[in-house]
Amino acid sequence: MYYLDTNVIIAYGFKEETHHKIARKAIEELKGPFCISAWSLVELATVLSRQTKVRYRFPPEIEQFAQAPGDKIDLTIRWLLRKLNVKRILPDSGELLKDRDYNTEVTIEHLKAIELALKMVFQHIVGAGDIMHFVYMINYGVEDFVTLEDKIEKSKDILATLGVHVIRVR
Repeated sequence: MYYLDTNVIIAYGFKEETHHKIARKAIEELKGPFCISAWSLVELATVLSRQTKVRYRFPPEIEQFAQAPGDKIDLTIRWLLRKLNVKRILPDSGELLKDRDYNTEVTIEHLKAIELALKMVFQHIVGAGDIMHFVYMINYGVEDFVTLEDKIEKSKDILATLGVHVIRVR
C-alpha cells in the first residue's frame, strides 16, 4: 500500500498545478492501493481553503452541487479521494496518554511525533506535517511514502531506519 503525500493528491487533482502531469503519471504507474491519514484530511482542507479561487478551480461537478465554500472544499476532498481510488484513511487512535514531561494529555500520534522529531534533530529538514504522516505510516505498517518533495528525499536514509521508504516522483 502506498501512502500519498498531500502534494501528490493536489497535483494529481488540479491541472493548474505545476506537477500535475508528473503526479498523474506516477499514480498510473504505481496503480495502488493508496492510503492517506486523518492528518492528510486536515492538510487537504487547509490547502484547498487557502488556494481555491486563488490558484485552483473547483471541479465543474462540485460547482454545480454546492454553494457554500466549505461545502465545495469538503466535496472536492471526497472527489479527489474517489478519483485516486484511496482504499484506506488511517485513523487517529483516539488514545490519550498522560505525558509526564509536558504535564498534559496528548494523543499517542502526537507523542510519537514529538519522539520522532527528537530522534531526527539536526539530521532532517522535514516539517511537522511530514512527521505526522510518518507516524501514521509507522503505526499502521505502511512502508511506501509517495511525494513530490525533494527535501523529504534528503531524509530517506533516516526514514529507512524507521521502515519508511520514500518514493520521490519526478
